[in-house]
Amino acid sequence: MEAPLEDFISAQKEVLSDGKWIMDGNYSNSFDLRSKHADTIIYLELPLRVCLYRVVKRWLSYIGKTRPDMGEGCYEKLDWQFVKFIMTTYFPRKKKMKKRLEDLQRSEPEKIMVILKSKQEIEEYLLN
Repeated sequence: MEAPLEDFISAQKEVLSDGKWIMDGNYSNSFDLRSKHADTIIYLELPLRVCLYRVVKRWLSYIGKTRPDMGEGCYEKLDWQFVKFIMTTYFPRKKKMKKRLEDLQRSEPEKIMVILKSKQEIEEYLLN
């Protein structure tokens, strides 16, 4: 079950109050809060086919199980509604993030922005 937005934002603020942190996820509701406190933003923009492949692979790996990064009792599931969500939101979300990152870079040019679009780019970035 997803936490209420108020609880989620409160938890984000608590993490942000610490001096150093790393957060992942594309949670639109807390992007402004997180980006305000970030010195570096790494955005992974993998192709839709890769996203879909990984969703199916993750589902096959954890059918009937709880992933280590999820709360107990939250079993991995895959249904048409989720696949449809990924497919229908992928391009609009990509466009929105591009604008968001461009606006942020204009207003706060000291922030480091890294956009990685492939597994190879991710690996090369991690090696440097």
